[in-house]
Amino acid sequence: MEVASPAGWMVMHSSGRFFKKVEESFMERLNYEVLKKSGYDGYVLKDAPEKVLQFGEGNFLRAFVDYWFDLANEKAGWNGKCCLVPVSYTHLTLPTTPYV
Repeated sequence: MEVASPAGWMVMHSSGRFFKKVEESFMERLNYEVLKKSGYDGYVLKDAPEKVLQFGEGNFLRAFVDYWFDLANEKAGWNGKCCLVPVSYTHLTLPTTPYV
């Protein structure tokens, strides 16, 4: 039995007797060029302005909240995009001036 590991890492057999290299594979980052190459012909607003700064990129935000922005674009002509800020960056604070 083999233990799963990320691509490029070594995998050990359950007996502990040997290692083997896992083949590297990757998925292209989704962007407008990848959509074009794949032949996607769905609804895309490539030149729409970014109107929402969204802190967090969890499943709820992407599946529920961003869905409403998508509907607003398709059905109501909102013409806007969301710019996502990963949660790991939300802990950063602006520098403050110390009291004198």
